[in-house]
Amino acid sequence: MSESRNWVEAILYGGGGHRRFTQDGPVLPDVWTQYLEESFVAGPEQRVAVLIEPHFDSGPTVIAKRMKERLGDAFDATQTVYNRTIVSSWLRFAELIRSVVPLTRWYADIAAARAVRDQTEFDGSLPSKNQMWDDLIRSEREGYPFTKLLAFVRISGVIAYCNSISGSADRGAAKLELAKAIVDLLSRDEKNSREGREQLAKIALEGWTALLGNNLPDPPGKSRTRNREGTSPIYAINRNREVSFALTYSVKTVKADAAKRLFDVDCSGVTWAVIDSGIDATHPAFMDHEALDDK
Repeated sequence: MSESRNWVEAILYGGGGHRRFTQDGPVLPDVWTQYLEESFVAGPEQRVAVLIEPHFDSGPTVIAKRMKERLGDAFDATQTVYNRTIVSSWLRFAELIRSVVPLTRWYADIAAARAVRDQTEFDGSLPSKNQMWDDLIRSEREGYPFTKLLAFVRISGVIAYCNSISGSADRGAAKLELAKAIVDLLSRDEKNSREGREQLAKIALEGWTALLGNNLPDPPGKSRTRNREGTSPIYAINRNREVSFALTYSVKTVKADAAKRLFDVDCSGVTWAVIDSGIDATHPAFMDHEALDDK
């Protein structure tokens, strides 16, 4: 597993004595990993190829239509195409966060529902630095009402922060800063882990300020209606990886390597020959069954 992937999982799932092991959100970790890696090299203008999966009650054509509405003139640059089952698109990070994630059923449902704890309506407010890890750590103070969004807020903010830094030297420094925060976060020492959480929360909030000015993206509309398939048609967002041959792995998949070891026979000294001596015309396979039926 790459260093960047480990960092993404730490930001999403936590570390030290506070860690979860389940994926909660429509954007898969390998998508976040690719955007994080690009932020250290190419910056915010780099596009990443993604596959966008429709919700079971929607379809690719609806996704493409909604994306075009939200992206406007920038839609053509995404080279979005689709077939009967999936949508392919090349997205900048800001386009993913501002225009595509809000079209997911996950985001729309959270925005449409009131928080269970205090019936708070969703207004796009970000968590405070102290609330950034409320999905993993319980506290007696007032918590962030929409805890399901926090992992998304953390990873999006961290990547946005890295994207906001220009110059290779400054990006290198930001990478070292992030690396130290991750090491602290993963520490079994609670004091170090808390310092890591605080630093990552600070970085994430600075990233959101650069990306959207201290607000979460607006949802397209209420999803708990008869037209949910139109307002929130996206189920998941995956990496669109390049296709390559994997013959080595396919041999292992069908256990051919085990068969080769088990039946290790050397036939290099054997000569094979095929003698074509014709056919046996009286064989039952060559009988004229229709003629026999007529009889």
